[in-house]
Amino acid sequence: MKKLILVASALVITATACKKDKTTTTASTTTTASTGTKTTYNGAVKAIIDASCAGCHGASSNDGAYYNYATVKASVAIIIQDMDSGKMPKGASKLSATQISSVKQWQADGLLEQ
Repeated sequence: MKKLILVASALVITATACKKDKTTTTASTTTTASTGTKTTYNGAVKAIIDASCAGCHGASSNDGAYYNYATVKASVAIIIQDMDSGKMPKGASKLSATQISSVKQWQADGLLEQ
């Protein structure tokens, strides 16, 4: 009986001690707890903003200018809100879940430029 309890205890300890590595895949970057790789503006977000936002929100825009790292970083909360709601990009298809998740992951990873 003692052996059965010992084996059962060992199995419980082993099962609770082993945790699956948490991995999130984005457009061009993978964030993994074990590797520490993070989504960056230049690595993933810039291409999304350039293709989907900069046409209307360029440097001369009066309605939110998203033309470089600093301007996108400063407005990331509203950008995500507008992407999630489908409000933006105006007159175009809603961004894919992968694109939106890349921007969200960039924010979660600390809004790194490179």
